[in-house]
Amino acid sequence: MRNLFAKYKEVILGLLILILLTVSWLLYASTLKHDFQNEIISSLEEVSTQGKSILEKEINGKLELLTEVSRRIGFYTADNYEEAAAMLAATAQENGFKRMGVITADGTTYTTDHVHMDLSDRPYYRKGLAGENSVSDPLVDREGSETIHVYAVPVYHNGEVTAVLFGTYDINEMRRQLEVTSFGGRGYTYIVNKEGNCIVDSTNSYSYPNMQNIFTSMEAEDRKNQAIADRMKVDFENGQDGCVRFMNKGIQYMYYRPLPINDWYLLTVAPASVLDSKMNAVLGRTYLLGVFMVLIFAGILVYILKDQKRRKAELMHSLYTDEITGGYSFAKFQVEAEKKIRRAEAGSLSLVSLDIDDFKFINELLGYEEGNHLIRYIHGVLAGWCGGEEIFAHQSADMFVALVDGHDHDALCRRLEELCSRLQSYSIWPQNKLAIVPAMGIFQLREKSLTLDFCLDCAGIARKSRKGQFAVHYAFYDERVKEQIYRDKRIEAVMKSALENGEFKAYYQPQYDAESKRVVGAEALVRWARPDGEIVSPGEFIPLFEKNGFISELDRHMFRIVCEQQKEWGNRGYAVVPVSVNVSRKLLYDLNFVEKYNRILTETAVEVQNVEVEITESVFFDNQPRLLDAIRHLHQSGYRILLDDFGTGYSSMAMLKDMSFDTLKIDKSFVDNIGDERGNKIVDGIIRLAESLELSTIAEGVETREQYEYLKAHGCDVIQGYYFGRPMTAEAFGMLLSSQTAGR
Repeated sequence: MRNLFAKYKEVILGLLILILLTVSWLLYASTLKHDFQNEIISSLEEVSTQGKSILEKEINGKLELLTEVSRRIGFYTADNYEEAAAMLAATAQENGFKRMGVITADGTTYTTDHVHMDLSDRPYYRKGLAGENSVSDPLVDREGSETIHVYAVPVYHNGEVTAVLFGTYDINEMRRQLEVTSFGGRGYTYIVNKEGNCIVDSTNSYSYPNMQNIFTSMEAEDRKNQAIADRMKVDFENGQDGCVRFMNKGIQYMYYRPLPINDWYLLTVAPASVLDSKMNAVLGRTYLLGVFMVLIFAGILVYILKDQKRRKAELMHSLYTDEITGGYSFAKFQVEAEKKIRRAEAGSLSLVSLDIDDFKFINELLGYEEGNHLIRYIHGVLAGWCGGEEIFAHQSADMFVALVDGHDHDALCRRLEELCSRLQSYSIWPQNKLAIVPAMGIFQLREKSLTLDFCLDCAGIARKSRKGQFAVHYAFYDERVKEQIYRDKRIEAVMKSALENGEFKAYYQPQYDAESKRVVGAEALVRWARPDGEIVSPGEFIPLFEKNGFISELDRHMFRIVCEQQKEWGNRGYAVVPVSVNVSRKLLYDLNFVEKYNRILTETAVEVQNVEVEITESVFFDNQPRLLDAIRHLHQSGYRILLDDFGTGYSSMAMLKDMSFDTLKIDKSFVDNIGDERGNKIVDGIIRLAESLELSTIAEGVETREQYEYLKAHGCDVIQGYYFGRPMTAEAFGMLLSSQTAGR
């Protein structure tokens, strides 16, 4: 220790002197600043007191005037109130009232301007009948659109309240009386109620324009105003006065105090640049002197420590700052997250793992700079989304992690929905509006003994469980999610070999003409038969293939199977009918998929009219121009396009407007409701809509004679469902074509 002190003696002594000077200077400057701020608050308080006095004098004067007039009105009976109202005209004009009038106990109103209106629902009327003098909050005049205040007092006759006398006062008059003329014309005044709602606003150019609520306006102007607004809300609720500094086109001082009128508050505002001018001048000289003294010693220390400080800063920056976002690095997140986990109660925190679907595609299509721009955007969104005690960081590629409040599950779900909405509002490809689809997994830390790595793994498993589900953006971890991931991994391990080994088969569900009952087409449906005889349900592997992108290869495989089968049936002399094949969203984003399909048609010598393309409505939930281009390209190549599951999504009408289809397939959910009055109307409406657009219709899932007869009677063109035939093997469907060919 002695050797260390000897080595750094000059530095240590210099630091001690520097610290002593700095502390002394800061204490003096702090005391000086405190005194000046107290003077500023006193100045604002004085102006506020004057404003309060003016307001009380004005309001009490109006109420005293009305009370005096009400004594004269009290001599009139209800039959003579119209005459009494006429007598009030001169009083109204002399005292600046827009209108005066008398409201009888039964709600009849007599006014100085002979306007007939029902004012019995007004609060001031009810207070008047109860014997109270009152001043209303701002109201919209029912005769005209002006904003007004109404002064009202009871009218007594023989000791009983028989009517209410009121005077309407233009709010602009009160606003003019409250305008602050000091502070270089930059001060202004509001009157609000204790909820912050505006009673009288200001026309001063430095005030909030069109202010409806002081708290809302403050929070919208600057995020730093949030804490200030919260403090004011507590004071308002408790009837306390106070002074705050807040942001509104620069720093402003606001003094607020309660008024003995309703639950109103008077807010007096002045810019800090005016109030702080004297303080800043004195403090500026003080700071300059202090800085000069500090610099003498700091220069020596900086010279000695500069190199050491630079190296340390570079090391800390590389370790704790992310290169792309400039925020927390993942290493920094790990350090801070472990601290928070140790301190937090069990179950109070949740770990969120976030990335973007198809980010690799975005990088490859638009370049890494655009990808980095998206990463910085996500960082900015998370910065605004996370609360003050919550932390987040860019982990790698497009992946982010966040440690957030997990006390309230429902509240967290609402916050996640909000986060998804913010992320999806970003357009990375203005020409084509390529959608951003976030994927999030959430793991709740129910035990304090869990390691951060374990929590990250669990959140990652939950995130992967919803990959590619474009309408579901987040999933919470549980054992079912884990098992689903394992099941998916087992399928993914064999899917490519299954495709190469021909385990995916095409089954054909026939489609019948509604009138002739002849087979006029079929839909090709995929079936997976494992070598051991196990049949894998399409509901188990299709969603997974849509997530991992393998669906594109399966779609092309099915298209080739159908084309080769059509060629074989044609060679046998069968009367070939069109067969529709499904095209997934992933495949539609392949810029060359139409050329690949056309190449298969050429290789198999199949006519394009014998293979139709079937696209499910959910594919278009983004309604993006890229999909429009794909539809256009398909039509140009001669394909007929069927819109599957029509009416089950929210974008049906928009798609019919923007995209060109040949056939609408009525979803089974509508067919099932045939027989119900509303169900019948919906099906009939879809058929009529298709006819008006010159589109043919196919009804899916027809299982009963009643359904068939209804669809036939109402003009549906083609029937598909168990009523006529279940999905069948190629051999069985070939026999069906053969028998139909022979019967021609």
